[in-house]
Amino acid sequence: MATNKPEAAIIAAMIKEAREAKGWTRYELAKRANMSEAHIMRIEQAQFCIRVDVLNKLSKVLGMGVVFPLDGENRACRVIKVESI
Repeated sequence: MATNKPEAAIIAAMIKEAREAKGWTRYELAKRANMSEAHIMRIEQAQFCIRVDVLNKLSKVLGMGVVFPLDGENRACRVIKVESI
């Protein structure tokens, strides 16, 4: 079940798009990020708001830059900008 946060769906789509642009499977991304393939699947399906540390890890592996607001939350449902670097 997807979260009702539209930001989670946007982040999920960006992660999936970046992964596919590299020609990687979910398994390949999971291996490179030291995560489970199931976790990558849940992230890409926006089943929850991704934690900031997890988004940071994935952005580094995928070569993306992420800008976070400084509101003290540990969830990335408030990410304001994601850019390819």
